[in-house]
Amino acid sequence: MMANVACLKWCFFSLLVGGVVMAQKGPIKVVAEIPGNVLQWIHVAEPAFAEEKLNIENYKVVVVDYGNTVTVALTSNETPHARGNMGKYPGYEVNINKKTKKILNAHYTR
Repeated sequence: MMANVACLKWCFFSLLVGGVVMAQKGPIKVVAEIPGNVLQWIHVAEPAFAEEKLNIENYKVVVVDYGNTVTVALTSNETPHARGNMGKYPGYEVNINKKTKKILNAHYTR
């Protein structure tokens, strides 16, 4: 009996989600492709972004691997590819030790 209820719930959810996807107008647009091993560093950096109350919607996320450390940086969405952060919002970097997966330091950039 419980298996039937679970099956019915799954079927209802599938129809609901499938109906939403099928009702979408226009082509589907891929906005980012992130390798899973890179995503882990973004997750490690998230508490530092939250502590500073940064609205990540105003930023691009850049992940740079330096060998023993990884830097997850937020740069202003408006910034052209240039040295430094020339956008409306100040840049922010979080440096992470790859071995321990601990934040080494975090700071604003300009």
